[in-house]
Amino acid sequence: MEELAGSLRSLKNDLEVSLTKIRKARAAVSSTPKMTPATVVSYDDDHESAKLAALSDWPRFDKAYKYRYFISYRVNSDKDFALELYLRLEVELRKQIRFKADPFKGVFLDRECLVTGEDWRNGFVEGLKNAQVVLLIVSKGSLENMMLSDSSTDNLLLEWETALIAQEYHKCQILPIFVNNIRSQIVPGAFPNSRPAKVPGTNSCSLSARTILQLLLAFPDYVVWDGQNIDAVLNASFEAVSVFEANTSVSKRREECWKVEFEPDFWNCTTVALPNPLNNEEIELVSECAPWNVNWKELKLNLNQSRNSKLLKYFGKNLGLCNNLTVLDLSCQSLGDDGLSSLAIGFGMVPSAPLKSLNLSNNSISNKSISTLFDMLQVVAVNTLDISHNLIDNESSKTISTNLTNTSLKVLNISFNSFAFLHADCIMESKLEQLLVGWTDCLMGNEYMRCTSAGKLQILSVEDCNISDEGISYLKGDSNLQELDLSANAQIQNYSTMACLSNALHFGATSLRILRLNNIPMSEKNAFKLLVKGVTGGGHIQELHVKSCSLVADNVIEDAQLLLSHIVRLDISNNPLEYRGLMHLQALAADTKNLIELCLSNCGMSDAEVYKSFGHLPFVSLWGISVGGMYL
Repeated sequence: MEELAGSLRSLKNDLEVSLTKIRKARAAVSSTPKMTPATVVSYDDDHESAKLAALSDWPRFDKAYKYRYFISYRVNSDKDFALELYLRLEVELRKQIRFKADPFKGVFLDRECLVTGEDWRNGFVEGLKNAQVVLLIVSKGSLENMMLSDSSTDNLLLEWETALIAQEYHKCQILPIFVNNIRSQIVPGAFPNSRPAKVPGTNSCSLSARTILQLLLAFPDYVVWDGQNIDAVLNASFEAVSVFEANTSVSKRREECWKVEFEPDFWNCTTVALPNPLNNEEIELVSECAPWNVNWKELKLNLNQSRNSKLLKYFGKNLGLCNNLTVLDLSCQSLGDDGLSSLAIGFGMVPSAPLKSLNLSNNSISNKSISTLFDMLQVVAVNTLDISHNLIDNESSKTISTNLTNTSLKVLNISFNSFAFLHADCIMESKLEQLLVGWTDCLMGNEYMRCTSAGKLQILSVEDCNISDEGISYLKGDSNLQELDLSANAQIQNYSTMACLSNALHFGATSLRILRLNNIPMSEKNAFKLLVKGVTGGGHIQELHVKSCSLVADNVIEDAQLLLSHIVRLDISNNPLEYRGLMHLQALAADTKNLIELCLSNCGMSDAEVYKSFGHLPFVSLWGISVGGMYL
């Protein structure tokens, strides 16, 4: 039985659905649900949301199911009724076959359908996955084990939960069959409302027994078996198939409506960017289609500044139900706080939505909606968030700092806003691996540099954040930092700060591979020489960006030879190197043994001249210049 529980748990982990996708039953349990992420998270006081993976191998509506019915029952108490139901359904189904060539969809009953010699666990799981209708036999005997404190590992309860989740994703139709008067006798409050603490290697439900029974009792369509009315049970079973097939028709209609309104090929694309602004009717159509599409992985949409909060909630919720949607780009929409709040509330209704990357840059977002957004991020496991170019201020930054550790974020771009600082301790305690906080009027950038010592950050962008010797010194310690952008930090041009950076690069920063120092004047004597000494001394940096750093030909002539022998990519554009400096660089590049990528635009020669001088070098590729109308 433990093996069966393991198989069921494995099956359940193949679903990319959250507990709250059981929305119809939940609405019946709670007649006035509040549309807030907090309400959804609690979900009848269960301890946590289910984390369920994609339904990639579950039959779609356009594929043939092997079985019409799957009978879920308790062997000890209901095996006789289950067998009678199986036999009667088999007889009736065979009568319905019109042509011999029609494939027969029968009934799955474990004792009749499991093949001797085959892995019974796989057979059991395949039966549940390939049935259009799941018949749940609910009797006094079936409920006894569920009243135990450790009922979350009960096999039958696992079956019921899996079926509930699958139905919400239109994968099957459930018909509860209540034996005698058991439905009126069920008191959900008498059943456990929580599951034991998760123990590695165990298999347990994500919903409590109490919640599952509340959901089943809320089903409007059910049948009661009194020991004699088998015909009524059969008729209800046939009706359940009709409901399932009606849903199939809905799916097909959604697809046809999409193909009429938009580019037909978009339905089957993994990446979709709708070029034109969507009106409210089109937003509603996208919302209706999203749960039925299995192809979309990346969407870029223009919502035409829709301000219909109800529609945007619906839009967010249904995008969360889209099977494989992991990337959503809503940048430059001017959503504002009301629009974002509505979207966030909608997504918050689907805690295990597959969404992983969300781009909300340039949307006039302020503190009013940041709180709602981060409530949603505590529910939906988004790991990449871009909220750059918005109206995030000091109050917003406090909200972000407070909630950051409770999210799944690994990448956060909050650059080009106006706030003082995100708390370093919150950053270090979070899951962040990439943090972009440049151009935010920050005067405490050294604290961001301190975050590198926690060992999690791999990419840090702190342009114009008042970085000084104190911040640079953190590079000497051990860290996993691989990419660092220190551009436009004016203090680095000072000899002492550049010397500190050179020393840190020489003796520390062992993981650092990409360094950006754009817009930092290096005209002071020996500034560039110190930088080259640090980069080449440590031997770790592979890519260096020194764009717009006031470098002249003498800098290149004196120091570039050593630099080009150690790195593989150099951006030295927007520096007045002029012809003398560029020709010297060409001679050095011709002799290098490394594959060098050079960006040399706007250095005192035209792009065409640069290409003529450097384009023939066998180990050099150019980027950042325009040649013959083509941008390299």
